[in-house]
Amino acid sequence: MARILKSGFGGFATSGVYYFLAYQLDKIYNEKVSNLIAYLITVILNFIIQYTIFSKSNSISNSTSNTTIKYVSILFLELITNLIFVSYLLDKKHILIHYIPDKLKPYYATIIRIIVETSIFFCISYPARSIWIFK
Repeated sequence: MARILKSGFGGFATSGVYYFLAYQLDKIYNEKVSNLIAYLITVILNFIIQYTIFSKSNSISNSTSNTTIKYVSILFLELITNLIFVSYLLDKKHILIHYIPDKLKPYYATIIRIIVETSIFFCISYPARSIWIFK
């Protein structure tokens, strides 16, 4: 139970960085491009955090190539899932925005990123890390 809390907190912290970066990049790039850039940056940070949580050695220098390959495989699955769902929900903004309170409408992209990333954590990230990658 402690690992899921640590992993969740690590993911929460890096997600905060992701949301902040994406929100700031939205002001410069289109929302889909800013989503990709922010996601790729924070994924590196998240790898370091998750590795220290799940690795028995707690040292990144002792990382095996097998663990790295597994992590990168799941990373691509998470990335593709994120891009598909965030892009889909951004394309449906004209329909879905009506379900968001007026005060939150300017943050539509951030809200859908939070929903998508939370779903990815519980459905893909944590199970893969605890059962397959860092077992």
